[in-house]
Amino acid sequence: MIFSIVLIGCAEVPEQSPEEAPPASDETVGSVSAWLVRIDGKEVGYLKDEPDVTALSEHFKQKKLDELSGSTLEIVRVSLESELSGEAANCRAEDILSAEQLAESYYAGGGRISFSVTVNESETKYISFETVYHNSSSHYEGTKVVKTEGKNGERTLKYEVTYTDGEERSRELISDTVTQKPIDRVVLLGTKKSTASSGNYRWPLSSVTVTSSYGNRYLNGKHGFHLGVDLRAASGTSVYAADGGKVTFAAWNGSYGYLIKIRHDNGDETYYAHLSKMSVSVGSRVYKGQIIAKSGATGNVTGPHLHFELRKSGSTVNPVNYLPSLKNVTVSYSAYPDSCFLNTTAYLSHSVPQAFSYSRREREA
Repeated sequence: MIFSIVLIGCAEVPEQSPEEAPPASDETVGSVSAWLVRIDGKEVGYLKDEPDVTALSEHFKQKKLDELSGSTLEIVRVSLESELSGEAANCRAEDILSAEQLAESYYAGGGRISFSVTVNESETKYISFETVYHNSSSHYEGTKVVKTEGKNGERTLKYEVTYTDGEERSRELISDTVTQKPIDRVVLLGTKKSTASSGNYRWPLSSVTVTSSYGNRYLNGKHGFHLGVDLRAASGTSVYAADGGKVTFAAWNGSYGYLIKIRHDNGDETYYAHLSKMSVSVGSRVYKGQIIAKSGATGNVTGPHLHFELRKSGSTVNPVNYLPSLKNVTVSYSAYPDSCFLNTTAYLSHSVPQAFSYSRREREA
């Protein structure tokens, strides 16, 4: 076998100098200028240019607003918390997306955007009513009558609240409006004195000094029976009704001088004698503690004082046994200038002893 080698001649290509070589390109063949977008530092795609980043941000906001459109929230604004950034870059023309396309692509890939949503919220609070009191002379003392029932008012508080990814971040009160004023509860306090008898008697004077007790006594050289008790009282001292009741007598009555009789609802009667002035008339009703007269020295007396009697079923009884505790009454025990001496210990126990006279004349009851 015979091999033959054929040599084919070719022209020699001369080498080019560096100065004659074409300039190298910084761009990849087929690439175009674009804007590389990062969300929270992560590269997510390309937009045409930087202004499209703003459009992307608005698209994210609008999508969030669309999600909230079915709620009852009063939305003030939606803010993007995620950081959108980027830089100029080159990419293939087919990799450039619109803002809407990039947003959809980001969500489709499981991406999440952090938002702050600011809304208006309202809260209704009650305004508690007050209770006010007024004195009323139309109602008896000690009674309370509700004139007007109270009613709570209402106020509406409006807040601007910001939530970041569903968690409350701030709350600011922007208005506080009273929508319904409260209505005060009005209570009438009775000041009218009841003339009904309580069955419990008070002292007819505010300060008590007993000068002659109930029962047997020696007076002006004679033995007699004292129908009541004598209480020291300068002329003009206020005399009080021992209990509520009806005035049955108010006039001059012999040795009693000016005398007032009060019949109480239980049938008892109280007598107030030697008065200088009478402030009530027959037929009028009086309340316990009402000033009915001024003490004096009318009738058969040797000096000013008040003679006080208590009668049950028409018969006199020792008034002291039916008077209230002496705890809140100023009481002094002295025979002077009245010459009657009392056993103080026995008196305090409401067992009133006979009054004895020692060389001085005892004054008339």
